[in-house]
Amino acid sequence: MRRTYPRHLFLAGFLVVLSMVCGLSGCAGEQGPVPATPEEQDYIDQVVARFYLAGYSLNTLSSIYDNPKPDDDEWRDTAEALLDQVTRMFEGAATLNPPPSLADLHQKAVKTLGHWNTAALLLKSDYDAGIYEFSEEVEVELAIADETFEEVDALLNEFLTDHPIPDVESKPSSSGSADESD
Repeated sequence: MRRTYPRHLFLAGFLVVLSMVCGLSGCAGEQGPVPATPEEQDYIDQVVARFYLAGYSLNTLSSIYDNPKPDDDEWRDTAEALLDQVTRMFEGAATLNPPPSLADLHQKAVKTLGHWNTAALLLKSDYDAGIYEFSEEVEVELAIADETFEEVDALLNEFLTDHPIPDVESKPSSSGSADESD
């Protein structure tokens, strides 16, 4: 019996919420926050987006594999696109150049996405062989990914506590009215 993994979407969504909350609220340590640099913020945005898309893809795959329709072109196209999306997210993350302050997070993020990618490649191989269920090997990769994701989450939380992402709304607007310049 196959377990479903809606946790992937939840965990990836949690990263998005965490980065937004810490950016808006300041999540400061005792010495006060040192805002994330633009380079750090850009890296976090890219990694979080990749986690979200890969998690969404795996969650959706889990759902559509509950009711496989291999004779349905739309079902097949969706399954193939989702499997390819997980691989693209892994490959994209692996090529990112993290700032030195996020090197550990990068290593763990690529490791986690690598396990998700391995699961997707195993699913693709099974799919090509006409097997439309999560194998034990896939389940093992997803379980390992869950464990390594916890490490990514902890590292991101720690970083954002010490280095909040600046609130975009608090920055001066470049579209001031003509009355302000008088």
